[in-house]
Amino acid sequence: YIEENHHLPDVPSAEEVAEHGYAQSEVNETLLRKIEELTLYMIEMKADNEALKADNAELRGMIEQLQTQED
Repeated sequence: YIEENHHLPDVPSAEEVAEHGYAQSEVNETLLRKIEELTLYMIEMKADNEALKADNAELRGMIEQLQTQED
């Protein structure tokens, strides 16, 4: 969506704001909603990243074991 429209979903573009104007309360509400969405997304991504790190560490251990067995 962002690549195509060059702004976040449900957030007016800078051009729209300059052209039509928007009430500050509307803008604040929308931005607060987006901050919450992005924060929740970052928390999810952090959990995914931690799981991938654990998987990576496990795989590295397995590789080391295999290399030791070869020697």
